[in-house]
Amino acid sequence: MEGDGRTLAIAWADVVEEMPIGDCFCFWALTGGVVERIVDGRRQPVAGAPPSALITVSAGRIALAPVASSWQGSERPRAAPNGPVEVRDINTGALITSVSPSGTVRALSLSGNRLATLVQDGGTKRIDVWNVGDGKLLRPIVLPDRASPEIDLADRRLVWRSGRSIYVLNIETGASVFLFRSRLVPVGLSIEGRRVAWAAGRLLRAVAVSP
Repeated sequence: MEGDGRTLAIAWADVVEEMPIGDCFCFWALTGGVVERIVDGRRQPVAGAPPSALITVSAGRIALAPVASSWQGSERPRAAPNGPVEVRDINTGALITSVSPSGTVRALSLSGNRLATLVQDGGTKRIDVWNVGDGKLLRPIVLPDRASPEIDLADRRLVWRSGRSIYVLNIETGASVFLFRSRLVPVGLSIEGRRVAWAAGRLLRAVAVSP
């Protein structure tokens, strides 16, 4: 489930074991799924949205990475290699833009007219920053291989983490700065304005980013 203000969305994917090897459920195939928005406590399908492995919402829009038709490994659905990533109006389902990152998308975030995708391409991880209006790639920014699949974008700042260490990336300059090292692995990493927040165990933590 993803949320922004009063907007909530959830993605479901139905999968089936494709090629069992002994006791190993290693190969999976997509059989169906839906993306829904939650309105007044009721779920309503987002028209036109395909079954999705990743979603993020912001200001009445939803970005989503469709599920691969099949994959190997854990049962958890994976994004289709080499995109696409769609941005849709969450209320009408109308397609706003579609982009195709080179590699497999591991995380998404939307802010204003910018879409950020964390992509794994072979042994390389990077942030691709896109213009939502025309779907153009604004810049790719290489991250260390240790980067975890969790990001959040607010204006020009993007937060990412490596294990328990949290960093802030300026998407205009491509420079990352260390922010904080959590005692426990951060969960739900987010940024709003200058405030970076996350959960660590039973605690909620927040740190202000320098202007």
